[in-house]
Amino acid sequence: MIRPATPADFPSIRGLLDVNKMLRPGVRYTEFSPLCLVYERHGLIVGALQVLMGKPYSSVEFLAVAPQHVAKGYGTRLFDAAELVLRAYDIPAMVMGTENAEVADMLVRRGAEVVGRGTALIKVLS
Repeated sequence: MIRPATPADFPSIRGLLDVNKMLRPGVRYTEFSPLCLVYERHGLIVGALQVLMGKPYSSVEFLAVAPQHVAKGYGTRLFDAAELVLRAYDIPAMVMGTENAEVADMLVRRGAEVVGRGTALIKVLS
């Protein structure tokens, strides 16, 4: 089930970022602002995605899936759910930077275009 994150989910989200080596020194990972979505399966958070909403585009800050759940479609479903929310707010595009080739491939399959030096992607929503 995909749903908005609550404060009770924040430790699990931090754990996902940690196991995926996405934590940055000096950053406190104790709160996550909306739009932050989690994928909950059997009471466990197996994936999370955070988008900083704005116009003319919103920025996907992270997409993290537990290693044992990679390649099961959870990241794709989180990305699609975020896209629906952004469309509802009439946000015309979303961008995401990634050095992960699998994530980049997933985004391209979902209609994103690689820009810059190959680590940024943009998807036009409108």
